[in-house]
Amino acid sequence: MASSLSMQVDSDDSMGTRDRTQNRRVVGLQYPAGSRVSIRYDDGEIARVSFDFTIMDRLVKQCSEALACVLSPPDYCIFYRELITRLQSGLRLDSLTAWDILVTTVKDLFRIQRQPTHSRGRDALLAKAQQSPRRLLRRLAQSMEPQDTKPPAFHPPVCGQVLAQSLMPSVLFALHMVAQNSRCLASTQTDILVLGPLLLDLASSMALVGWWDYWIRLVPYSGSALHEKSKSSTQFQVDDR
Repeated sequence: MASSLSMQVDSDDSMGTRDRTQNRRVVGLQYPAGSRVSIRYDDGEIARVSFDFTIMDRLVKQCSEALACVLSPPDYCIFYRELITRLQSGLRLDSLTAWDILVTTVKDLFRIQRQPTHSRGRDALLAKAQQSPRRLLRRLAQSMEPQDTKPPAFHPPVCGQVLAQSLMPSVLFALHMVAQNSRCLASTQTDILVLGPLLLDLASSMALVGWWDYWIRLVPYSGSALHEKSKSSTQFQVDDR
């Protein structure tokens, strides 16, 4: 886990220290204190390093803390390692926000297909062009291929481990409680608009009609549709480990 996270070596400078450490192997850790620890290389040198495990986004931090209450330590470690690795990795280059990364992390860990991305503006433009009195515009609109709306397969987790499907109800319950708490304060009520789509997608993937119906009324999210495999399952057991 540590090797995949960003770290700051106390002796790092512009004189090549970083380049020298790239070809060495870490053989030991000692003297941990908070996010700092001493690492021992195979050539005998010891360096003091600091790992950044901090989640800066308030809502992402709240959700992460809520999941710690319903997941066992090994399962939470899988989730937290995946989340922190993604937050500190090159995924930032894709212009994803911290919340986007949390959503994709949860979906990928449970092997939930991501929603297809399509341009509503493009669809509206094509529809308008097809109704245009100008024949050329109509022909151009008709000649354009429709976008593929089939959801892509889930993306494999960066760290290689997934969570058991049986844990999904517990995760839904924890995020549900965060959303309910957000409704109590005027300063956090807008969080419901962010949490709602994820809650709807989780409820939909488990075909939990009652939960899906509850949140679709509060957050009319056009990107979510109830799974067809069941129309009656509204209850689940929450693992209170």
